[in-house]
Amino acid sequence: MKNRYFSFAIALLVFGLTSADVAAKTTSPISVTFTAPEKNDVGRDISISITINAPSGTNDLSLKVTPETGLALKTPSDGIVGFGDKPEGGSVTETVIVTASMEGRLYLNVFATGTVNGKKSTNIVSIPLNVGEGKQQPLMLKQGRDVTDSEGNRLTILPAEEPKK
Repeated sequence: MKNRYFSFAIALLVFGLTSADVAAKTTSPISVTFTAPEKNDVGRDISISITINAPSGTNDLSLKVTPETGLALKTPSDGIVGFGDKPEGGSVTETVIVTASMEGRLYLNVFATGTVNGKKSTNIVSIPLNVGEGKQQPLMLKQGRDVTDSEGNRLTILPAEEPKK
């Protein structure tokens, strides 16, 4: 336990941080809920209803959606929707339409961002979409290489940056 606090103190000194810089809120006052179909077909439009709930005092509320491999975004075409200021709070709903090009469990990433009482806040949600027949497994893309260390442990070496799509 003592070593953990020592390491924390060293990190503060090395990076020039104060405890106020490090202490972050683990939850966002902005919440995201969604409704999506349980089963979907390859090549067909998938309509997802996304609702953002914002507390009073929210400004610059926006939604950004990014499809992962196997999904193509149809609307909004650029993946970004701005809702503006919500000083009285409340909720806004946006319908996002994607098309799947392959079977499996595919994900649509949702970023709800706003400034709440002068502080920037973001809530991130990954929406799972089951496409095709049969048991759905998460799509696992091979991005690294497998190696075995001197003790016989299998390791996967991953790239330092994400591959460009």
